[in-house]
Amino acid sequence: MNTKWKIIVLVMLTIVSVSSVFLYFYVKDNRAALNLLIEKDISKVQEIIKTLEEENHRHYKNRIAGLVDYRTFPNREKMIRAFALRDREKLKQLSRPFADRFLQENSNFSSFSWITQENIVCTRLLAPQRYGDDISAIRPDIVEANRTQKPIFGYMTAPNGLEPRLIQPVSYEGKPVGVVQFGLSESMLIDIIHKKMDTAVAMVIPNEKFSIVKESKLPRYSTDKFTIQSRQLNFFQQFAPEINWEKLQQRLIINDKEFVLARAIELLNFKDEPEGYIFVVLDITDQIQGLNARISFIVILTGGLLLISFLIIYPSYGSLVQKIVTLNQSLEESNFTLEDRVQERTGELLESEKRFKEVLDHSPLGIVISDQTIMNIYYANPAICSMLGYTQSELEKMNIESIHRSVDFPQILQGFKNNCNQENGLALDVPFLKNGGSVFEADIHCSQVKFKGHDCLIGFIIDLTEKKKLEQHLRRTNKMEAIGLMAGGVAHDLNNVLTAIISYPELMLRKLPADHPMKKQLEEIQASGQRAAGIVSDLLTIARGVTVNKEPYDLHPLIQEYMTSAEYKNLSTSHPLINCEFKCEAGSSAIDCSPLHFSKILMNLIANAFEAIDGSGRVTVSTTNTQLDQFNNFDGSVPPGNYLLLKIEDSGSGIAAKDLEHIFEPFYSTKMMGQSGTGLGLSMVWNIVKDHNGHISVATGTQGTTFELVFPVTENQVVKNRQNSGDNFDYQGRNEQILIVDDEPQLLDLTSEMLSSLNYRVSTAASGEEALTVISEKDFDLVIVDMQMGAGINGRQTIEKIKAIKAETKIIIASGYAESQEVSQALKKGAISFVHKPYTLSQLGKAVTEALEVK
Repeated sequence: MNTKWKIIVLVMLTIVSVSSVFLYFYVKDNRAALNLLIEKDISKVQEIIKTLEEENHRHYKNRIAGLVDYRTFPNREKMIRAFALRDREKLKQLSRPFADRFLQENSNFSSFSWITQENIVCTRLLAPQRYGDDISAIRPDIVEANRTQKPIFGYMTAPNGLEPRLIQPVSYEGKPVGVVQFGLSESMLIDIIHKKMDTAVAMVIPNEKFSIVKESKLPRYSTDKFTIQSRQLNFFQQFAPEINWEKLQQRLIINDKEFVLARAIELLNFKDEPEGYIFVVLDITDQIQGLNARISFIVILTGGLLLISFLIIYPSYGSLVQKIVTLNQSLEESNFTLEDRVQERTGELLESEKRFKEVLDHSPLGIVISDQTIMNIYYANPAICSMLGYTQSELEKMNIESIHRSVDFPQILQGFKNNCNQENGLALDVPFLKNGGSVFEADIHCSQVKFKGHDCLIGFIIDLTEKKKLEQHLRRTNKMEAIGLMAGGVAHDLNNVLTAIISYPELMLRKLPADHPMKKQLEEIQASGQRAAGIVSDLLTIARGVTVNKEPYDLHPLIQEYMTSAEYKNLSTSHPLINCEFKCEAGSSAIDCSPLHFSKILMNLIANAFEAIDGSGRVTVSTTNTQLDQFNNFDGSVPPGNYLLLKIEDSGSGIAAKDLEHIFEPFYSTKMMGQSGTGLGLSMVWNIVKDHNGHISVATGTQGTTFELVFPVTENQVVKNRQNSGDNFDYQGRNEQILIVDDEPQLLDLTSEMLSSLNYRVSTAASGEEALTVISEKDFDLVIVDMQMGAGINGRQTIEKIKAIKAETKIIIASGYAESQEVSQALKKGAISFVHKPYTLSQLGKAVTEALEVK
């Protein structure tokens, strides 16, 4: 064979080889496409069934639960009582309107039965002639529902066929009395699939399960293992010898038509075991015939190419060879160029997709992409996973309904559908359900997108938790500022009045004999004034902040001191059935604190614990040491370190949820009018704890309430002991000369009389200017200056000018305000101490004595 014929044969073999390879891959791709088409149709059937199941389950789950909830719907109480009493006729009469309504709503509604806890049918609303039969042997789902008292949903074979059933336990007056069952028609699934897919559909049930079916209305035939039910039964019967119902897919051919019989889905019972199967018939005749026609065309085309090649190559061998060589070179160059462009474009697309995913993954906003119709979640970024407490793989297997409470979901669903009709949608304050059951609110911005071939919504979710906290903090701050303005406006004048109410009775009591009939009344007036002064002091503590001097004290002696106080003894006496235990177990119990304010913490929290218990109970006060770090740190607001943990626990009924978020607010009180309490106690405790660089938290439930307070343990090695300074100290003066400066004539007279009774010589000045005049003319051992004077210079300015005239003059400050900035500046300018109005004779005498002793 010469070269010419070799080339002709080679070309023809090449054409045949290329055509064969092309034909092989063409057939392979077409069969793959056919398989994809079959899978797509099967997926469509599965989606139809899944959507139908979810809609029916969600709809009838709420309906059947509401049907037996006679506490929410009192008009249903008679029906449930009739069931509990096994009054069949009355139960049928009261249940019939519901059955009629369900039938009117859904023509596929086929079963409505009441079954006792002994698994005896009390009545079948849609077959009232059949009752009293024991169904334990044929209905394990009803037996399970009666046993567990939990709702059950699943497919179950019964005398009237394989139906989806929903079973709801029923209780009356707290005792289980049986179950109520809803069922939908056995033909519902195959009828809906046939209507939507326009194809033959069969329900296939194992014979051992179908054996109990007596009343099915669907056409059927049986094999040795299965019973087949279908409205298109003739179609399946003509293939009966060929069909193996245990296969997932098989080809069927009849009259030049080709079909695929495919198992679309398993119908699972309450144990997630197959109760039956849905098979669908897919007509692939057109696809197979088209494929065969195209194969024939390719074969004919190949033969034509061979003939044309021979006719071209044989007479034009030389020039054709040259053209082939040139064309081959050109094709190789074009192929290389095309490959480069494809690789470049593929790289760009991959890079673009990578950047897009990085943007979504690193966004601080939560991002969810979900299907518009079935609401399945297709994508969730790390931010939303963190918000909800799920992993990304967990969220992307869930539905939008799973991340909302059932009580909120209908309204959220309506908003979701509204957003589907808008280019951009905004929903505010939407409640989300976290993994674990807690709820947070968020704003959602929605837009429509295409994602993996689905019509979807992309939601950008903004967690409002921190915003809500800031708003709450702002409201609290505004409230505290308002209280501060109010307290500041009245405290000075009110304390001036209280000084007279407290001190005049004290002066009178010093002059009266012990058995004088007016002594008791004067003591009551004095005690009432002191209680009023305490309320004003608490109000100032809350309104202006505590800001007190703190020194290292061991808390255990302070707790022991409170246990021996009159307040605790009165509290214990008034609650004789309550046992109070003190467990001081902390090894390091010293903190920097104000003993007075720590005593107020104990007094308020222990008093609240006692009052929370109705009758007998237990209150426990304990201390331990705890080490806080970045992981074990309450809400993250307390710096790491060694802390003293103080716990006050009670066995009361707990704090109501509606009250819990308000307990630290000023004036908020749950106590009835006439009981103890002003609504300031816990607010004052909160302020004192914060001022001591501590943290307070509360846990409550039906078993009681626990307050936990942590304070940083002091590093100071020198710990002070609280000295119990009684009122019996001798504060008598030695005829020293004292000047009182106050713009209130009544207080000038009162303070003058008090100091005179203590053996001091007293002069007075009604203003700062008058005081400067007196000071320039006469020397004084001590000057008492009121900080707030109406006209002229104030107390601080008066002190500065006195020091400018006579620097050695000793000065103490008296004021009805809290220790303010003005007081701090006056102390820096040379004032020795501060005495708070209203003051008693003992307090005033002590302040004067200590000031005079300063060198």
